Amino acid sequence: MELSFIFYLFAAFIIIPGTFFLLVMFSKPTAGLIAAIGMLILFILFGIQFYNQDGTYKQQAVSTGSWPPYINYCPDYLSLYKNGTELICVDTVNVAKTNTGNAIQYFNPNTMTTASEGQTFHLYLTEAQLTAYKNDPANAGKPFDRKSIMIEQCQNKKVTWEGIYDGFQTLDGAVPIVP
Repeated sequence: MELSFIFYLFAAFIIIPGTFFLLVMFSKPTAGLIAAIGMLILFILFGIQFYNQDGTYKQQAVSTGSWPPYINYCPDYLSLYKNGTELICVDTVNVAKTNTGNAIQYFNPNTMTTASEGQTFHLYLTEAQLTAYKNDPANAGKPFDRKSIMIEQCQNKKVTWEGIYDGFQTLDGAVPIVP
């Protein structure tokens, strides 16, 4: 039993009879009885709302944001990192253990200050990168929207992204805005 519950009971035992006797002293016993019953009901309802049966305070769940939640800024298990002026995603927990081919490589922010291209997952393309992407003959006929480019980058870097790419197929989730 918590101290706040004891104070709550003490307040109820003082306020309810005090209101009743105060109204009786003013020759209004019916009003005193109605007020005492109403306050008793209120104290019981608020007591049920705020305290458990054993007198401990109920812990309320804290809302962490809006609903529905947004998709992460980075693919699964990658961390948002500022590389100069560009925000990128890097693998700081070594999820891509193979590090073969184009798979994203491990980046240790404690020993490295800038990420190499193999350690980088770009969240957006600059105009120069987008122009180079469009002019590459290998990209002919591909859509140039941000989601398609992010999905292709997930496939190339061998990472998954909840709601966007699950490692086998593209999903219908929206790519989050860049922070």
